[in-house]
Amino acid sequence: MDNTKEQQFVRLNKDIDILMNAGDFERALEKLNMALVLCKEIGTRTNDYKKISLMKSNYGKLERKKEICEEHLGIKAEGPVMQKPKTSNQQAKKTEVKAKAEPKKVPSLEESLAELNNLVGLDKVKDKVNSFVKQIQIFQKRQQQGMAVPKTSYHMVFTGNPGTGKTTVARIMGNIYTALGIVSGNEEGLVETQRNDLVAGYVGQTAIKTQEIIDRAIGGVLFVDEAYTLSPKGGQADFGQEAIDTLLKNMEDHRDNLAVIAAGYEEEMKRFIDSNPGLRSRFKTFINFEDYNGSQLFQIFKFQCKKNQYKLSFDAEEKIKAFFNDYYENRDENFGNARDVRNIFESIIENQAQRLADKSNLTQEELETIILEDLSFLN
Repeated sequence: MDNTKEQQFVRLNKDIDILMNAGDFERALEKLNMALVLCKEIGTRTNDYKKISLMKSNYGKLERKKEICEEHLGIKAEGPVMQKPKTSNQQAKKTEVKAKAEPKKVPSLEESLAELNNLVGLDKVKDKVNSFVKQIQIFQKRQQQGMAVPKTSYHMVFTGNPGTGKTTVARIMGNIYTALGIVSGNEEGLVETQRNDLVAGYVGQTAIKTQEIIDRAIGGVLFVDEAYTLSPKGGQADFGQEAIDTLLKNMEDHRDNLAVIAAGYEEEMKRFIDSNPGLRSRFKTFINFEDYNGSQLFQIFKFQCKKNQYKLSFDAEEKIKAFFNDYYENRDENFGNARDVRNIFESIIENQAQRLADKSNLTQEELETIILEDLSFLN
């Protein structure tokens, strides 16, 4: 693999972040399109699975940034063609239709807890959440009888590596809080955000961007991924502090109708929370998400197969099971947990499609079965 292309990709990523932070979304979008092409090219020209997995993960992040740029520019991608911004009349009609839409059905507490408890692994996370729910219910019964209730913070810090289910559990927490009456509920349920959505390049702009995101989350849960990036290591001044100040103000102003879940790597999140007395006083509950082990990775893979109507031959099942056990035991800093499982699954079904492409009169059995040959790229 030509390292020059990888270096070019790294430079493009840095340029994109700088341009987005400065609010120059048009130029950022141009570089994003270049980076997406380059990312795909790097991923398809290597046989190193870890590099393939990393490029797929990067591709997803770039697509997310592209969506943000398009939102700011008032355009929406449809294939290679860009739609024109909507006129005021079109926007009014869209708003009118939206207003008439059926309200979003919020799962019951029982349904939300069942969804949580049916997730693969995460035993300690499930225990912590179930225990917290029982505490809330007892406090509510005390309140109903006019008894004193200890002050409770519903904000949380989720720590752990990428792909460990933090966003999924945050969404479930939003449903649990709504079912318990902690928050009133809103259209989105969970609003997911990160530094690029909150921080601008000039004084005053960050507060506006952050407030817009928070306004969407009121009545539900705001999930701030990689929250530690708002407070750079070393304490150097930057506009992230403006986002933190705006967030803290809203956590106080809307303490009865907004829950914030901040997420990121364990050590970085401890540093982030300890760096600010306001954060330290509001975030009391820490939940750590451990890496999935080999058996759990295999369960997640089997779930992907079932959901997408695929099944494994005996040889393929034995191969993938052994692979995930070895993959877990030899994991490094790029280990992506469930994200890696999804990337592996996508690569396998691509291989299966290539294998079947030239055949005619394919049976359902052939179309749904993954065989050993489809796993040839796994070491």
